[in-house]
Amino acid sequence: MKTEQATQERYIKQKEVLERTGLSSNTIRTLEKQGRFPRRRELSTRAVRWWLPDVLAWMQNPAGWQASAAA
Repeated sequence: MKTEQATQERYIKQKEVLERTGLSSNTIRTLEKQGRFPRRRELSTRAVRWWLPDVLAWMQNPAGWQASAAA
């Protein structure tokens, strides 16, 4: 049985990012470039994902969110 924390520590696709945040893909890309949204991560040449804990942290405080040093 997975714990709630374990289910939160995963990569998510763009579709889920859009659903969770309510933002458009263009807005997310703009915010990423400005350093105001978690950056996508290339898992392979054709797959990019976002780390869910980073997205959830951003959702808690969008205006005050800052990229972690580990990102």
